[in-house]
Formats: sequence, structure tokens, C-alpha cells
Amino acid sequence: MTASEQLAQFAAGSKALPKLCREYKKESATVHLKELVGGALSFYAAAAVAKTGGVHIFVAEDRDAAAYLLNDFYNLLDEKQVYFFPSSYKRSAAYGAEDAQGVVQRTAAMNAVRGFTKGYLVVCTYPEALAERVVDAATLQRDTIAVKLGDKISIAVLEDALADANFTRVDFVYEPGQYSVRGGIVDVFSYSESKPYRIDFFGDEVDSIRRFNISSQLSADKLDRVEIVPNLNAGEAPRVSFVQFAGSGATCWFYDVDYVLRRVNDLRRKVLADMEEPGRIDGLLTSRNVLLRDMAGNSVVALRDNLPERPATVAVVFDTAPQPKFNKNFEMLADDMIRNSLRGYATYILSENKVQVERLENHLPPDRARAGRRAIMVNEILDFLKIQPGETGFDATLGYGGHTKAMMECLHGEGHMYATDVDPEESTKTRKRLAEQGFGEDILTVKLQNFCTIDEIAKEAGGFDFILADLGVSSMQIDNPKRGFSFRADGPLDLRLNQEKGISAAERLDKISRDELAGMLYENSDEPYCEEIAKAITDEIRKGNRVDTTTKLREIIEETLDFLPEKEKKILSARPASEYSRHLESM
Repeated sequence: MTASEQLAQFAAGSKALPKLCREYKKESATVHLKELVGGALSFYAAAAVAKTGGVHIFVAEDRDAAAYLLNDFYNLLDEKQVYFFPSSYKRSAAYGAEDAQGVVQRTAAMNAVRGFTKGYLVVCTYPEALAERVVDAATLQRDTIAVKLGDKISIAVLEDALADANFTRVDFVYEPGQYSVRGGIVDVFSYSESKPYRIDFFGDEVDSIRRFNISSQLSADKLDRVEIVPNLNAGEAPRVSFVQFAGSGATCWFYDVDYVLRRVNDLRRKVLADMEEPGRIDGLLTSRNVLLRDMAGNSVVALRDNLPERPATVAVVFDTAPQPKFNKNFEMLADDMIRNSLRGYATYILSENKVQVERLENHLPPDRARAGRRAIMVNEILDFLKIQPGETGFDATLGYGGHTKAMMECLHGEGHMYATDVDPEESTKTRKRLAEQGFGEDILTVKLQNFCTIDEIAKEAGGFDFILADLGVSSMQIDNPKRGFSFRADGPLDLRLNQEKGISAAERLDKISRDELAGMLYENSDEPYCEEIAKAITDEIRKGNRVDTTTKLREIIEETLDFLPEKEKKILSARPASEYSRHLESM
């Protein structure tokens, strides 16, 4: 279980959670969350959402805060049920300049809300986005073109419907609002999706429907039904607030309700001052009073009870407090963690930067630092293996030694453990660390070799009573920038588990061809954009610029994949460097 999963479980068991779920489910309730600070909102809100279901609109104070909240929910809930509802404009409605990606994300969220039937749905937004009016549900329903497998419809009829919805015919689709026709195939890019649809016809019957990748043109998942949504910002259809669109059954969550409503009015006044036709403002932006009216039937949950028009009907108290300010001083943070531990508190640190975690571990006493790297499913593994004193065991992947130590403890000084690791640097550290804890060569033999040589080791040991193979990349290599396994910090593009053998990934790239690299990316890592990435890397090398650091590789990939939607970029950016080029190791 990950740290975030443990915290989510902790939140689900909170004494305050049942009251929160009970109160906000009441019609038109206004719930004040007291003493709930920092990131605790994400965990308790996620637990409440998962428990009660329904549509939930979370309004953060600005776009960045909404994005952070979105990322939290991606990790705590089912990502497919979490949506971002940004502004339609690159900056705000005050400056015009429509943002195509924002329009797609808004449309996807609206379509999800309209089609919601069961479970839960989360939408994260902010004042500037909430201020913009949207088409009503009836218009969205009317303008949506539904196509399902087996439909009796000609290509000409579908093409007429797309033209009426202001879709543009092109040779090859590459952005929302486009379609193409090639023989019995119609490609169409809906404003509600990040990938276009490919509809195959057999005569006048829909034979198959698939999503496909724009760059590779390769089909992805097969679908039974699709809904093609046009640009909802175009036209003069009736418009309502997003709250009204979501309906009275939706729950609205705010950090600060009054601030959000003031920001909505501020934006409205700013746009109104620059409009040549002021009468059009009500079709473009909503207002404080309209939002208050539209929320009258909705439950509202807020961190601050500061709205005079709608005071809290009930308060739910949480026993949380803000963390002290450490001012980037890791020693102060470590001291605070130790003091809390002595008082019976557990500390969880969730970070995307493993180097920062490693720095913290270096400031902790050895017994505290070890707690930073927890071997997974230890109890489950020991329950299954049922290790007895005197037995001989084998750990195929020594790594940090967490599993090995736990298994040796079951031997009670009788028997022997064998372990393998191909990393001479980290295995030396682990062997020393375990020896200092009382597990020396009398009970542990570490082999610097691949676990595939188990038959040789078994002959030496006389056979094994139990074997553990926890396969996968170890965090120790990823945490160390010098090893080149991660984008998170700059380091040499090495990617060798054993730096004493073979050549580095950078050296391999110096001589590789575009086709060979693309093939390796496709065959070994299922990279959907293998051709684009391979071309960009080899072109850079051909210019005389070596790709010899993780930062250079990351920058090339980021620039190459800049056309992707933000949600997909976020997923790709979370990958370690090793996921793009692990196959280069020792080749």
C-alpha cells in the first residue's frame, strides 16, 4: 500500500467523515469545514466522494490551485472520473484569444456531467472558468451527434451532420472540429475527446468504431458507441452557469466562496468595460447574484464560513493543524518528525522529487532513515512463505534489503539467505547496512550477478526452501541523479545498473539510427510516439549536439510532444527517464 493510499484509508476512518457525508447530502445544506488545513482537504474530500458518490464541483482559488487539486484526485480516486474545467481562453475572457485545449477540457467535463448516472464524478475548476457561461443541457443533447456500432447510416448523411455542426473537412484530422473521408472510413475529432474517432463503414452500416493516435495513425481501443460534440462556444444557443448546467444534485466545494464570487464579478466588470456591445455580457459571463441563485438548491461545502447571503447551517470539525514553517531546513523538519514519532505520531511525506526524500533521509538517524524506504507487502509475503528457522532462502532482488532482512529475522539466526543484485554500488551499501544490523556473512551471502543464475547458486546452497522475486526497477537507482534513471534531476544519461560493464545510453545514442531507435522504443516500451521521439533525438545528434544528460533528453521529448493535451503531458512527465530509454542499457 502506498503512502497516499494509507492516508486515504486513514481519512476514510475519520470520526468526522460520517458527519460530513451525512450533512452535505441534505438538500441545500451549507457545511463549514473547520480546522481542516493544507492538503488534508484532498484526502477527506476524496474519501467523502468515494463513499457517497454523486457529482462534485471543486472550485479552487486560481488555476494553479485547481491543477494541484486535480492531481491529488488523480492519485486518490479513479482518474477516469476526474475532470478539469478550465477557462475557454488562454488568459481570461477579458483578453479573448480562445484556448482550443481549454475548450476540449470544458466540453469533456460537460459531457461527463450530462451523461452521469451512477458512481461519482469530480470536476475541478476556478473563478475565471466558473464565470463563463455554457450551453444548456438541452442544447448539448441536441447538438451531439451519436454514432453506434451497427447504425444504418450513409457516409453522406454523417458528413452532412458534421458540416451542419461546423466541422471542417480536411485530408487528415489533427485537431478538434475536423473530419476526413477516405473511401469507407470517416475520421472525426470531437471537442469532447483528446483523440479522434475512426468510423469504418460497410456500405451504409457502421462496421467498427475506434480511437486512433494522430501521429502514428494506429488504432487504440474499440468502441460500441461515440458521441461527437461540436465547439460549444460557437453559435448563439441559450447559455447558463456551469452550476445550473450540473443541476441541483451536484455538491459545490469551495476554499473561499466569497472570494470566488467577488472574482467572478471583477472579471465581469473588466470584460464589460471593453465590450462594444454591453448587452452581450449576460450571454458570455455570469455574476455573483446569478451564481447564488443557481446554487440555491445545491449543497455547498466550504473551508470558510464568510458568505453573508448563505451562512453555514452546520459545522464539521476536523482535528488538523498547519505544519510549522521549516524554511527549506531539512534538519528542522527531521527533528520535528522525530519529536512527533516519540509522541506516537506517524509522518508521511508525499513528494514527486525522490532526491528531496533522499536528502531528508541523510539528516535522520539510521533507524529513522530506514523507515523512509519500506519494503512492500512484507507481512503478506511472510504469511505466504511461512519461513522456519534452519531453512535456506533466496532473494532474487536484494535492492535496499528490506525483504531480505525481514526473511532473515524469521530464521532466528539459524539457516542462510542468498541474495543477488547486479548493481555493485548499491549492493555494497546494502550488504554493509545489513551487516551493521547483525546480518553478516554467517547468515547472508550476496552474489553480484543476475538472478537468472539461480540454478548455479542453488547447487552451491544445496537447494532452497523458499524463494522471493520482487521484480522491477529499484528506487535507489532512480533516486541518484548520477545514475541517469530519472528526469527529476539533471545527471549523465547512463542507465546502467552496473556502470562497470557495457556502454552508457548516451554512447549508444551516438551511433544509433533513427529507424533502429524507433523500433527499440516501440518493441521494448510500447512508446506510442516512437517515430516522433526517434526523429527528434537523431536529428539533434546529427546537428552535432550530444544527448548525454537526462535534462537534454527530457527537453527533446517535451518539445517533441508539445502538441499533446495537458492531461496526457502530465502522465508522460511522471515517467522516469528509464521508461523511455531503458532498453538502451548495456547495449
